[in-house]
Amino acid sequence: MESLIHNLSSDNWLQPANQIEKILKPLIQGPTGAIKIIKQEIFNQNKNEKLRDIREDFDSKKSTNNLDERINEYSNKMYLVNTEINDLLSFDYIRIFSKNINWDSTNKELEIVVNAIKNNKINNTYVLGRLHGILSKLVMGSISQSNKILAGIAGEELGRAILVSAGLIENNTFKAQYISEYGSKTDFITPAIENNNDHNVECFIAVQYSSNDRARMVDSELNVNGNKFFITFNGCQGSTKKLKDIGKPILASQHLKRFQLVCLKQHLEDEKERLNDIISNNVRDSTNNKRVLEFLKSNSLGFEEFAIKLQKRYV
Repeated sequence: MESLIHNLSSDNWLQPANQIEKILKPLIQGPTGAIKIIKQEIFNQNKNEKLRDIREDFDSKKSTNNLDERINEYSNKMYLVNTEINDLLSFDYIRIFSKNINWDSTNKELEIVVNAIKNNKINNTYVLGRLHGILSKLVMGSISQSNKILAGIAGEELGRAILVSAGLIENNTFKAQYISEYGSKTDFITPAIENNNDHNVECFIAVQYSSNDRARMVDSELNVNGNKFFITFNGCQGSTKKLKDIGKPILASQHLKRFQLVCLKQHLEDEKERLNDIISNNVRDSTNNKRVLEFLKSNSLGFEEFAIKLQKRYV
């Protein structure tokens, strides 16, 4: 590793940089990598306690009243807790690695790199920058994958929160992770029934925390009989996406398939206004814009409206 670091000062520095990245990748990323171990041993207990407290506080106020605002606040609180650890790792990985990793023969190469930076053993500014670049790339790659997993978990938790606010009970009036006769999984169904009984399902509910063109993936979850609901948390404080980030042909297709879109009420109204302005100004692609606007006008619900609809049916 020392010779590779030394060669980062050469004109052909990219080759040793790639070699260092290849060596360090399994030591930082993956199931036995430094980031996962540090999260499990140092950060996860505190994070899980915070998330539990947020959930218990939300569940203690079971009601559909002001549900859009409450879900928006819940999403933001979850986002802040989940991103705090990743932000710390992004900005302070040298200190966190040096303080929390138990160095041994299995991670010797990572120890050499971290100590070289921490102990100011590198005088060449370019070499130091290249080493930081390698570590940063690997840390950010791990964090990016982590964010995707956390988004999936957050989406399901917020979906559950909406159903519980409506008075539904898991494994009674709703079921999570239902497996259809076609083998696809649906995030939630109502009422709760055994898998592979599609004809007895009344509502199929797919959830995405932040939706872009991945919204087309819910087709496999909702491509069955019954009422089809697609919950997206686009527009919430904790989401990085807006409804406009979903391709118009995808939303137009969902309209034709009689999906019902469930989203933050204020964001739905803002998107309708935005589309109206675009259509009024005769901007290109007005046909798809009109289809999406019609979808939002006729087949969309806010969180509170959706919860009340379920409450009237099942409670």
